[in-house]
Amino acid sequence: MDHEPQVDELTAGTAVVANHERIMASVRNLAIGSGLLFAFLLAAPLSSAADNLLVSGRIDYAVSFFAAALSLILVLAPSIYPLAQWSQRGWSWHTEQEMKWSARSVLAGMGFLGVAMAGSCFLVTDLILGGAAAWVATAGVALTAILAWFAPMRAALMARNRGPRTKSQRAHPKTRD
Repeated sequence: MDHEPQVDELTAGTAVVANHERIMASVRNLAIGSGLLFAFLLAAPLSSAADNLLVSGRIDYAVSFFAAALSLILVLAPSIYPLAQWSQRGWSWHTEQEMKWSARSVLAGMGFLGVAMAGSCFLVTDLILGGAAAWVATAGVALTAILAWFAPMRAALMARNRGPRTKSQRAHPKTRD
């Protein structure tokens, strides 16, 4: 008989370590994306096209630049936190409170990354195609980020808030106890 262990069957320490590993995998992936976008935005003012930016383009650039910087800071924070705690407790920093803090930091970093990505798309598309196309492209990128990143998280949180479900409830979602 296949038996998938439930969270309550795992020790609390094992569950927290597993959550830590998931968060750190997210940190590695998001740090690369945030860092690349930040590097692009650092180089953008050096381009000759930067001289042609209107005031709205300069404001968009500034918002995108600082959103990318904040994203990188927040995404990297969970990897820095254990180093700061190391002198007090050694390497065992995996507590539930620290995991929640790390997850919130990564989620906030994702939000800022979404803002920076949308702003960068607007900036580049506005320079290449002009105003209307830039707004349409940016709206598409922002909507895609919301649907791909935050809608699944919202659904998971809502499911978690409904409480645990039995195997029969998963098979027949409309039935209740």
